[in-house]
Amino acid sequence: MGGDLLIDTYGRKINYLRLSVTDRCNFRCFYCLSQKDFVLKRHDAILSYEQILKVAKIMSGLGVKYIKITGGEPLLRKGICEFVSKLTALPFKDVSLTTNGFYLEEKADGLKEAGLKRINISIDSLDKNGFVKITGFDGLSQVLRGIKKAKEAGFNPIKINAVALKGNKNQLSDFLDFASELSIQMRFIESMAADKSYFLSNQELIDMLGNRLTLMEESGLGPASYYCLDSNGIKVGFISPYSKKFCSSCNRLRLTADGYLKPCLFSDNKLNIKQLLDNGSTDKEIEDVIIEAVASKPKDHDFKVLTDNMNCIGG
Repeated sequence: MGGDLLIDTYGRKINYLRLSVTDRCNFRCFYCLSQKDFVLKRHDAILSYEQILKVAKIMSGLGVKYIKITGGEPLLRKGICEFVSKLTALPFKDVSLTTNGFYLEEKADGLKEAGLKRINISIDSLDKNGFVKITGFDGLSQVLRGIKKAKEAGFNPIKINAVALKGNKNQLSDFLDFASELSIQMRFIESMAADKSYFLSNQELIDMLGNRLTLMEESGLGPASYYCLDSNGIKVGFISPYSKKFCSSCNRLRLTADGYLKPCLFSDNKLNIKQLLDNGSTDKEIEDVIIEAVASKPKDHDFKVLTDNMNCIGG
């Protein structure tokens, strides 16, 4: 089986998989771990690397071309570099990874040697106290060293992701200067948490930074709108799931760390792939469930509250 077989009811070609390899994270960002009674999954409830690779191979055969490795914090999982090596050996056009950057100083070389070419690093404050307030962890200096190490290792592009929050809007220009100094891309993402008291729309950011930005015609693989910074070629992206939702062009599925396939981030609908794998289901049976998931993908989302914490879904 091969080709573009994952086309949903509304004609959208589904060719992108966000792959969560763990629900664990060393940070406790308040917009991510929003449920106070959150409990980590048992080890045996998480997909094994072998199971993830099996699903990835099946997905490739169905037309998935792009993989994003997420968490939790994916670099917390033991054996991540070996896993990446096996994943990049499969016939995908692109495999990338999103990390909070804390373990990059240690892992960057191994990930590059494993075949990973590009990386996204999440950092929501360049101020030490602000960083601790958001993440609950004093790790800013370590993350900054990780970003530097990723540059030295040769990742290209490196994209910095910052969640737009009222509490960090005074750092917007600092983020742009930071990206410009390191010649890396900067992206601002609207918060998807239930508590909107600190919500800041990307349009507000664009209005604040407009004199430094020029709209670009090109777009990437994902939903970001891109601008050019200060005419120096640095790309600045804005991802706006609330103020400018992009459902009509959504091309992705999500596989959670505990083995559920979600056709939409904001939908309760999810199919249990892990149960099929644990029961020894055939590739054809798993393919049928994946196709079923794509068929159930809604036309758009209604901004409902996420019922799962972001650390298990992978964003």
